[in-house]
Amino acid sequence: MITRAKKLLAILICTTLSLVLSLPVFAAPGGIMTSDDIYPLDTPHGHYFHSGPYYLNQWGSNPVSGTRVTTWEKTGDITQAWDVAYTTSGHWVVTTNQRRDLALNIYRSGAQPEVNVIAYIGNTYNDCALTIDTLILANQSGTYRGYGVTLTNESTKPANAFGRICRWTNHPTNWQHDA
Repeated sequence: MITRAKKLLAILICTTLSLVLSLPVFAAPGGIMTSDDIYPLDTPHGHYFHSGPYYLNQWGSNPVSGTRVTTWEKTGDITQAWDVAYTTSGHWVVTTNQRRDLALNIYRSGAQPEVNVIAYIGNTYNDCALTIDTLILANQSGTYRGYGVTLTNESTKPANAFGRICRWTNHPTNWQHDA
């Protein structure tokens, strides 16, 4: 004969298991980004980020993993068009419009990390997830906490008056977002 205490224990265990098993299993910030971490992408339409006349720009005409991010004068070219993918953890990933599998990434090179684009699926979540409506890393801790995309005084080569190298710093540029 089953006692009342055993019945209650069985109900409690079943309830606990059903709650635990119903929770979504997404990579928590700090893990590796998977396709389960991203909501479905919408139709590419282009977002533009600028600070005054300086427009965020993918270096070159055909982005590949590792392409440097710079600024340039407004051209309307696809190299200045970006898209966003929202994560299931409440952040966004800023992707290139031309290749939506590539996203802004912190590339730790020297004292001031560079901004480049790489494939975000398989990348460390914290290296490409940004606070929504900003270009600031959402989940970094320690040295890179609060780092965002920053317009520098370093000229690109070839140079033009608006060609600047972008880096991640703790004094990020206040980028205007035009969707």
